[in-house]
Amino acid sequence: MAILTPSSGCVCGNIEPRCEENKITTLPTTPTDKAKSTNPDYKSVIQEYSDGLENPQQINQKSEECQSDDNHLFGKLPHDLLYSLLAPLSCKEHARLRAISADLKRVVDSEEFRDYRKQNGRLEPRILVVAQKAGTLEGNSPKGRFKAYLPTHDKWLDVTPIPASTVDGASMDFEGSACVGLGSCFYVLGGRRWPANNSSGQATTCGDVWKYDATLDRWTSCEEMKPPRSWFAAAAIGKKIYVAGGQTTKDFLELAQVYDTEENKWEDLPHNLTHQRLGCQGVSFENQFWVIGGQFVKHVTADNDDFQSVYAEVYNPVTKSWRLVSQTLGHPDQAGWNPEGSREMEGPVVVAAGKLLCLQDKKIWWYDQGTTQWHQVGDGPAGVGSGFVSVGTQIFRIGGESSYYRPAVTTLDKLDVCDVQELEGVMGDDRTYTPLVWKPALAMGYEHGAILGTGVVLV
Repeated sequence: MAILTPSSGCVCGNIEPRCEENKITTLPTTPTDKAKSTNPDYKSVIQEYSDGLENPQQINQKSEECQSDDNHLFGKLPHDLLYSLLAPLSCKEHARLRAISADLKRVVDSEEFRDYRKQNGRLEPRILVVAQKAGTLEGNSPKGRFKAYLPTHDKWLDVTPIPASTVDGASMDFEGSACVGLGSCFYVLGGRRWPANNSSGQATTCGDVWKYDATLDRWTSCEEMKPPRSWFAAAAIGKKIYVAGGQTTKDFLELAQVYDTEENKWEDLPHNLTHQRLGCQGVSFENQFWVIGGQFVKHVTADNDDFQSVYAEVYNPVTKSWRLVSQTLGHPDQAGWNPEGSREMEGPVVVAAGKLLCLQDKKIWWYDQGTTQWHQVGDGPAGVGSGFVSVGTQIFRIGGESSYYRPAVTTLDKLDVCDVQELEGVMGDDRTYTPLVWKPALAMGYEHGAILGTGVVLV
């Protein structure tokens, strides 16, 4: 039974004002003849409330009007029946359903309904991307710094800008922030900001924490980090976000902290990093917080910095302790391997298909826990400053810059690209690899250059 008529303004989770699908969705019929005979016509009821709602503002207004409508017929249906009816619908229809009644809004927004959709494979992944600078169109109008990519549809959407992207009406540029996806929310933490039209102006290191709810297209300010920091590692484990390293306005940090997203509260970890690390990266791997790469400013427990600096640091939330893991790329079994000349990890890291991967020097490297060594898997895409993110068994390279060397000058050209690599069947247990074949996906649409951060949410 078709329940929604396409409109010129799509409201997929309230973040698709320019969706091109506009497809009619069909609800499954009710489970029993008895239910069919006793329940009213859902099509006419939904259309009665949704006709004329062409944008998120109208839907939100209608939703507020319906908050006290607890006697609506949908409130009389058992939740298991509602779940089975509503779960197959896209988030575009869910946005419209929020406007029908207070009961439906509570159901669609509830954790129980989200868990039901997750258990039945109905949640869709989205890659949130924050560019360091806004792209430009004709007239130098800033566009598209905050974007969402739908891998299942190969489609890009504009996202409502973070409130901190403008100060007193002036557009702000970002650098050194950390971005983390957690459930249906995307967090942007800390970093440095300055007016976009004044690159020589004084940058401010901040401790701001912004949460973006992808189901509502809404930013919320969270408890601030103290001290403020930039160029640090961050990753989510469970309902908590762990951060470590980086720098304040003047000082480099070994300080490690954890943010409880449910309590909106920061705490110091019982132990800090052994290094003061700047420009390090964070990743969650097997429920542990990995802090990888960066510049090693000072070792706080030993004098042998040259030896210690080839290690990543890994925090176990259960034992509340850190351990060192090799981050030297290469292995004695590989031809030409030189332990003194082996490269330390600098490129972005990601977990895909249950494996920890690194993109560096146009190569993809895999961490083998059995040998505690990094092995070269194959070729990666060229460019620097790209977003490197995974969804399931796929890895994506988004944006970045490409270096071109000319006499006495190096030019960085902005890349408007989105490349994808399927890892299924690529890496065997015997460390044999199938050649990587990167395929182009739909580009972001503007030349953004360096990517500030990425994260995956489920909607």
